[in-house]
Amino acid sequence: MTSTWLSGALHALFRAAFLNRIARRAEFLFLCLFLALPGTGSAMFAQMSDDDLIRLSELVVVGEWLGQTALIIEGKRHEFGVVRVGEVLKGPADTTVALVLVPAPDAPRSGSDLHFKRGDSGVWFLRSQPRIPGAYAVDHPQRFVAGPPARIEALRRQIGQGRLAR
Repeated sequence: MTSTWLSGALHALFRAAFLNRIARRAEFLFLCLFLALPGTGSAMFAQMSDDDLIRLSELVVVGEWLGQTALIIEGKRHEFGVVRVGEVLKGPADTTVALVLVPAPDAPRSGSDLHFKRGDSGVWFLRSQPRIPGAYAVDHPQRFVAGPPARIEALRRQIGQGRLAR
């Protein structure tokens, strides 16, 4: 009787150890597979030359990101970032503020969403937003250049030379 009980206990112990080993191997296999798969949460952007940025932007300004706010246009809520314009390098010279369409804070996030914080200053290469007249898009990481000052000055000269050539 003792040997039957002992045999049953040993059988249960070996079975538990075997299942535990299989579970650990399955976890290891899942982890390896998970790490081998490409990331789905990040976006990739093609490199743009300065000439392309300038040519493909309707408004290029030196300015500061003030924050974002919601506006209702034709009964639909839109979220806009506000850029205070210090200097217009390309576009209407009397521009003092640019509205940039951004995702709503409560909207699902995409890997291609760009995020700015209050006080971000530099050169903004803004593309007209076709859905909302007067609004702009910053749809590529290179559409905002924070500095150094020498880089901003080089862009200023490049845009100025383009104006003279026209």
